[in-house]
Amino acid sequence: MKRNTVIATITVVLLVVVLAGVLFLSGDEMPQNPASASGNLAGNLYNGGYFCEYNGEVFYSNASDGYHLYRIKEDKSVVKENYTAVFSLNAYNGYLYYSKNSTKAGNHAYLSGRPYGIYRINLKSGDVKCLSTVLCPYIALCGNVIVAQEYSKDSLHFSKIQTDKKGGMNRIADTGYVVACSDNGNVYYAEQNGNHNVYRYSPVGDRSSLAYSGDCYQPICMGNMLYFIDLADDYKLKRVVIPNGEPQVISAEHCINYNTDGNIVYFEVENSPSGAFGLYRCDVNGNGLVQISDQACKNINITSDYTYFQYFANDAVWYRLPTQGEVLIETFDIVYE
Repeated sequence: MKRNTVIATITVVLLVVVLAGVLFLSGDEMPQNPASASGNLAGNLYNGGYFCEYNGEVFYSNASDGYHLYRIKEDKSVVKENYTAVFSLNAYNGYLYYSKNSTKAGNHAYLSGRPYGIYRINLKSGDVKCLSTVLCPYIALCGNVIVAQEYSKDSLHFSKIQTDKKGGMNRIADTGYVVACSDNGNVYYAEQNGNHNVYRYSPVGDRSSLAYSGDCYQPICMGNMLYFIDLADDYKLKRVVIPNGEPQVISAEHCINYNTDGNIVYFEVENSPSGAFGLYRCDVNGNGLVQISDQACKNINITSDYTYFQYFANDAVWYRLPTQGEVLIETFDIVYE
């Protein structure tokens, strides 16, 4: 009897070890991210999150090909991946997360499965998992949580979901905050009810606190430096050391959209009293100002080598130029059938 018990115990242990090995090899066991983990530049996510740089590669949503996911490898070769209607790209720790909206890709995208949702791709195995089936215009990775602007039938919400999907989607607030900025374990967003102060939300503590008092739009926090468009001061683009620094004007023009990697700033100007119009670039101190285009532009996405954007008059094609250096705009339009 004792011998049988020992054999049974050994058998159970072996089964547990084998099962654990299978789960590990299959990529179903999610690695734990540090609390400070983030998945993309906040400015990219404000601009649709169509490009995401990770481990020397660039993942992007190809506007010319139904917003399919493409990958630019380190050797500059381009590969078409088997995922469509992707945006709000975030990458960290071997996984790529994205939001899906099939209306961006045309009717054929509905044949590829659920029309909306948040998805997770194991970049090693290629396995894909649906974390949520709701439409989320903005998502951002923060530690082991994805925060989202969740769309329901009647409203927008501030929500979150664990990267391993456990617990499902949880609503934090019934206000559809644009959540794009994840920095050092906190999510920064501008209040929409009564003021436009910047708040920081901690997914770990599940609480929000005031980060900066002001009339702010598109806040981007990098360390203790906060970038924002000042709605109360004719939409000037500014930055400030928080919590008590003096705001510095980066551009005095009427700025409606921007992106920064902490070294360079791209910004779109419209309806400015000076007559300035189009896409501009300068450093974070406002120096080295150059005009990129005199046309209306959108969806500015920055990577180390190139900055990508679209013209309002032609949003089916990406254009790019070197992120720094000479202004040399070229069409970026690669399609594989």
